[in-house]
This record gives sequence, structure tokens and C-alpha cells, in this order.
Amino acid sequence: MNQYRKWLAFAGILLGVVLWALGFAQIGTKDQPLRWTPTEDFKKLKSGVDYEANQVIAIYKPKNRKVYELIQNQKDPNDVSRVAAIPEIAAITTKAKVRLLEAIAIPPRANDLDGAKSQVCGQIILRFSTEGNPVGSTATSFPSNEFIYGVAPVGVGLPFQTDSEDTGNLWALEAVKTPKESNQGKGIRVAVLDTGVTRIHGLNSTPGMNFVYPESPTPSINDDFAPVPEGHGTGVAGVIGGSSANGLPVGVAPLSSIVPVKVCRADGRCTDPSVVIGVCYAVSKPVQAKVLNVSLGSFINSPILEGAIRDAGLEKALVVASAGNTREFPETEPRYNLPVYPAAFSNTAVNLVNLMSVGAIDSDMNYASFATGHKTVDMVAPGVDIRTYSRTENVYVNSTGGTSYAAPFVSGTAALMFAKNPNLSPAAAKAILKKTADPKGCNQLQPVDSCGMGLLQVEKALNATP
Repeated sequence: MNQYRKWLAFAGILLGVVLWALGFAQIGTKDQPLRWTPTEDFKKLKSGVDYEANQVIAIYKPKNRKVYELIQNQKDPNDVSRVAAIPEIAAITTKAKVRLLEAIAIPPRANDLDGAKSQVCGQIILRFSTEGNPVGSTATSFPSNEFIYGVAPVGVGLPFQTDSEDTGNLWALEAVKTPKESNQGKGIRVAVLDTGVTRIHGLNSTPGMNFVYPESPTPSINDDFAPVPEGHGTGVAGVIGGSSANGLPVGVAPLSSIVPVKVCRADGRCTDPSVVIGVCYAVSKPVQAKVLNVSLGSFINSPILEGAIRDAGLEKALVVASAGNTREFPETEPRYNLPVYPAAFSNTAVNLVNLMSVGAIDSDMNYASFATGHKTVDMVAPGVDIRTYSRTENVYVNSTGGTSYAAPFVSGTAALMFAKNPNLSPAAAKAILKKTADPKGCNQLQPVDSCGMGLLQVEKALNATP
């Protein structure tokens, strides 16, 4: 009898240990909750440029899907009279003493159409005015429950570009060892979250969407014809999927399908809501992109954008972001060499495994003098004198440079890898890209330079893809 009790006690202890271990494992793999960004993050930045001092945006997870459908069917997201009257939302605005400015239904991801298993996709973005109250003071006033999260809306922007008149340079494709013959990314959709993409011969693009409010939602085919030199989004798309022009190669994955997702105005101004909605649209059922190229950035850590990228990871999508060009600022500026988001979500405490941060090198294989040097950089690719398409002509131009044009080299390579192995996970693709990078292909001339794992090597990455 005593022996039986001993065995029973031992079994109880063993069961407890197993249950504890299972609980620990569950906690360890659970997605991080969204959170308010501390007020201190905004103090060193200029109001009206990097954030709106008297505004707050929040992600609202409606208890009733009819609320989502009501907002989804609104023709004008700024017409919020009906939304403001919904009891659930009215209770929030009353308690927090804010006024509703905008309500936008975020596209659900392909495999979670009701948003039940998503942090951001399939939910609702609400933009509030705090009516003169400092950012942060109202944030703590919001009801502390699982349904609402937020951050002050930020001015996400396109990175700085360098100009060159060199029209004969093909150094970039040679530097990353792009194979002359490969699967060419056929069947893989690459979403380009940018200023839009001009339809030109030689670029396999499909109609996308325009999420630059209040124009949205309208089909996005062309760039805004305004101040960004030569069309930022078109140039980025050319590096990913441009085929030959003038008898010479352009992009890394010429048979990939480019999906234009317009989230920025032509002058380079983007907003948190537009970028977040663009990410979710890219992994929605009509699109289901495997690669998202995000050549833009913000100085403020947005938990909403972080959540959207996590949701994209659940759709097995890899997000490739430019590391930024913050060394274009004088060293006396507070923004000099500041990390930018979403690229800075890589290799930090957040550590998004489906996100890659890409820095830039010049033709001498030196880390580009303008490129952000930060520990979050995963790897580098060419970012100076990049040969790609013009916005208005089906010809090569070399008026582009910056980490904006380094990121799409990695995006194109990822398209080749996913075409070879459609079951490859984003985390595995990221690991292969980093493992096969050439550490000798990037020279760090200054202490603030950051080559990550080294220079992208396309052929090695493709050969290492199982």
C-alpha cells in the first residue's frame, strides 16, 4: 500500500512537471501582445513631421462582426458619424475623452477571414483626436481590456535617394551573383508597398490597390506623377522583377508577379494606417503574396505595424525592409543613424522571424555612407548606382540609390527561393539568406557601419534552398 502511494505521489509530481512544461512552452511561443508606445518615444521628434501630437490610433477587435461589416462598407472612411454612434465605440470615446476621426476596416488575412486569430488583420483601425491633450495622457485612459491597442500615428517616409547619370553600370547583379538561368520566380507574388508601380513592358505587374487616403480604395496601377525622382515604387519593382531592356538584364526574379500596393504619396509621405492596411492586404485572400517589399521607414516603434507583420508571418510571407538612410543627416542631428521601423524589428527583443532588414553597399563593396548602421541589419545588397526602370520610359536609368534599392535584391532572391520550394517557411528563407551571405563582400570603414551577415549571394541562397 505504501509502495502504491509512493508511486501515486511520484506520478502526481511527474504530471505536474509535464503540465508546467507544457504551460511554459505555450507561454514561450505565444505572440507578444500589442502595447501602447511610451510618450517618451515622441519627445525628440517634430510634431507634424513624425507624428501627430494630438492624435491616437488604435486597433479595435469588434465583438460583433456586424460592426466590422458596417465600417467595411463605408464609402468614405472619414465619414464616422454612424461608427461613432455604435455603443461599443461610443463607450471608448466617452471614457477616454477623445473624438473619432476615422474608422477603417483592415483586410483579413487569407486563412483567418473573421480576424479571430489575428492581432491586426481583420480588425478595425480607429483614429482619434485627443483635442489638445498630450499624447500618452489619453492612452492610459482607454479601457484596459483585450480589445483595444494603439500608438500615435507616425509619418512613415520613403528613404533618401542618391542620383547618378551612369547608364552603363551592371555591377549590382554581378556583385550578388545572380544566376543567368533559374526558375526566375515564376508563380510567386511579390507585393511592393510603395508609391505605386507604373505599368511598363518588361515588368510582370498586376492591378493592386491604393491605400493612400482619402483616395482609397481604388485600383493602383500608376505612380503619382509628382516629386519622387523617376518613380520610387517603379524603380523598386524593377529591381525585383524587371526583365530585359536594351538587351540587358534588370531584375533578380523576372517571372515573379509584382503586386503594387500604394501606401505612400509620390512626395514620400506615408502613414501608419496605410502601411498597416497594405501589409494585411498583401496577405489577404485575393493576393496571398509570399514576399512583401517595404522600402520605407519610421523612427517610431509602432506596435500596430509589428502586429501586422506577425500576422503576415502566419500566412508564411517574408517581409523585406530597407534599413534606412539616416546617416544622410548631420551628426549633430538627433536623427543621425537612428534605426528605422519596420526594419528595426529584426534582431531586437521583438525579433520578428519573418522580417529581414537590408543595408546597402556601393560598387567598391563599402557599406554605403548614407545607410543606417545598426545591429538590426541582417545583410546588405547593392544600393548605389542601381540600374532599374524609369517611371515613364521603358529604359534603364541610373538615377536611383539608397537602401530602398538594396531591399528588393533580397525580395527578388526570396521569390526565386519560394518558387523552388513553395513550402519553405519565412524563417527558413531568412536563415538561408543570412547563412549564404558573403561576410567579405562588405567593408565596414567606420565603427557605425553594419554589414550584418554580409553581402547577398543569390546563387548560393538558391542552391541551399531544399
